[in-house]
Amino acid sequence: MRRRSAGLRIHEVTVVLVLFGAIASRPVLGQLDGQPPQDVPTTMTPLLSPQFFIVPQDSYITKRSVDLECKAGPSPNVYFICNDEKIADARTHSRGTFDEYYENIRHIALTITKDEVQEYFGDEDFWCVCEAAADPQPIRTEKAYIREAYLRKQFLQMPLDHSVPLHDKFHLLCRAPEGVPEPTIHWEIDGVPIDDENLVHYVVTYDGTLIVNEATLADNGNYTCVATNVATYRTTDPARVIVYDNTNDGAWTMWTEWSTCTGDCDGGTRRRMRYCTNPAPLSMEPTARERHCRPKTVQSIAQVRPLVGANGACGPACTDECEQIRTRTCTRQCSGASQQRRDCSGGLCLSEPPRMVSPSILLLFEGHVQ
Repeated sequence: MRRRSAGLRIHEVTVVLVLFGAIASRPVLGQLDGQPPQDVPTTMTPLLSPQFFIVPQDSYITKRSVDLECKAGPSPNVYFICNDEKIADARTHSRGTFDEYYENIRHIALTITKDEVQEYFGDEDFWCVCEAAADPQPIRTEKAYIREAYLRKQFLQMPLDHSVPLHDKFHLLCRAPEGVPEPTIHWEIDGVPIDDENLVHYVVTYDGTLIVNEATLADNGNYTCVATNVATYRTTDPARVIVYDNTNDGAWTMWTEWSTCTGDCDGGTRRRMRYCTNPAPLSMEPTARERHCRPKTVQSIAQVRPLVGANGACGPACTDECEQIRTRTCTRQCSGASQQRRDCSGGLCLSEPPRMVSPSILLLFEGHVQ
């Protein structure tokens, strides 16, 4: 019985091998002699290598934290490494979709706090990379550096006031405060930003200097230098720029009315004024006023009001008609006038002050008023 069973098994194996050979030797539909089948690939499709779709970027922390992102695949595991230490999966959170996960694509994010950056001490700034598992070894991104952003208050150089002749060239200096990242500079005139990119009239150099090639009257104003980075912005105090026309001589206004007399009894002065604003020189510096408007701004005239009365006492003041008046009140039956008038100035109390400058010693000129 044992030999028969063995013979049967050998016969069955032989039948199977014959059938397999017949099947293997049958041509496949569409197969030509000496050519491979059209619906059977001749080689195996290789496995895809992982690649990065999103990589962590250099970042600046302005408040409490900053987020880093990474997306890679196909890979069974994607993770962060910061300062040569692998970050635990519990610290990262997924941002991928179900379809991405099904295709073995991982999209993750990591939050870095300001405290972590401030407490880190190393040969370089705080950094992180993203790494994706692959065969024969994982692949990783370039380092992304995380820094704390700031901008100090004190400018290294502030712009100064300028007085510029019309059509002349001038420049205003400005050096921004220390900051991370490096701050940029732009200029404003009377609170309006200067568009130096589209206006060739203005040029801002790499170090922040503003150059005005040919000054016009429209360039009069207050100039402010503004330094900005992701942390905040700083502004300088305004620098006043005055553009003046050397050909404008300026002119005086009419004299004002005379003021009242400063004294009642023993003399005083009256004043009148005029202003260098008809028109004014475009540069209103004192030297310009002295050059364009002459003589002086203030004109004074002395006016004598003599002492009147017993024992030199001061009597009633002169009226505008140069009269001194005294009155009396009747308490019983009275005769005579109740009021007396007399000239009190000796011709010096003027009811109509002169309008023209006189060579008289009574006309005094004082220094011009700012």
